[in-house]
Amino acid sequence: MKLLILFLLSSWTILTAQTNFIIVDSDLIWQKVYETDLKPEQIQKQLKQMGGFNIESVNDNELHLNILRTKIDYTGAGYKKWGLPAYLAMNDYIAFAMIQFKEGKYRVTVKKIKLIQKENHSTTIGGNNIDLYSEGAETAIEEYTIKNSGDYKNQFIKTGSIVLDYTFNNLFEIKEATTDDW
Repeated sequence: MKLLILFLLSSWTILTAQTNFIIVDSDLIWQKVYETDLKPEQIQKQLKQMGGFNIESVNDNELHLNILRTKIDYTGAGYKKWGLPAYLAMNDYIAFAMIQFKEGKYRVTVKKIKLIQKENHSTTIGGNNIDLYSEGAETAIEEYTIKNSGDYKNQFIKTGSIVLDYTFNNLFEIKEATTDDW
């Protein structure tokens, strides 16, 4: 029993060390801290310029925003469409994000991640056309990532966590502007 508990704890640690996902109250959450010399206003300005967000609220230490429908960047993460789980290949995503600011760093928390079906998929059984997925249908990501027991699904550990970690990191890692002044 002690060996089983030790194994489960080490498995959780390995996933959180490789990616930035945690499970809190059966919800999948991505959280990462970035170091920066930029001020919160500069980060907010860059996010506005990038687009893809609706800024909900702003104060001195926090920024709340909705991530608009965005492509899951599996190619950037080094994967091809046909080697992916269907939930990554056939969906875009939307989510809620919170950015918290402290001196020299900011922390991004992404939650309420929903997958959005890219196109209709149907099949024919016994001469009847049956819709499997409808374009625009929303599904909570936890359906594909978390087991009923509250652990990560194997497919998420092997591929999904890596692809989504890359996607979110690419979205929120703010590059400091360089100038051509000389």
